[in-house]
Amino acid sequence: MTGTATVSRWIRSSDPFAGVDDRVTAVDVTLPGGTTTRPELGGKRAPRLGGEVEVTRDPRGIQPSRLGPRPGEPDGLRTAARVVLVLLVGASLVGSFLSAEPVSERF
Repeated sequence: MTGTATVSRWIRSSDPFAGVDDRVTAVDVTLPGGTTTRPELGGKRAPRLGGEVEVTRDPRGIQPSRLGPRPGEPDGLRTAARVVLVLLVGASLVGSFLSAEPVSERF
């Protein structure tokens, strides 16, 4: 589920051992219904306070919210589907070829 939201708060973090020196590491956004969520920044720069952003949420709540549009299907799944399709077509052609009786022997 994708929609627009307003950036309502920056969350700043500082961890000298991890090399984080007082920077925005997360944001809170307010959705049109008034619900607040904290999407992952995913290495992106923090959007400005009060700005509108596109947020993708899992309606079941299993995956965390993220900034940006809905991601596409994984490339691995698409590749696997193509490989299976090629194997099925190939097996069908080989099976048809092997089961066909030569025409010249019938006459």
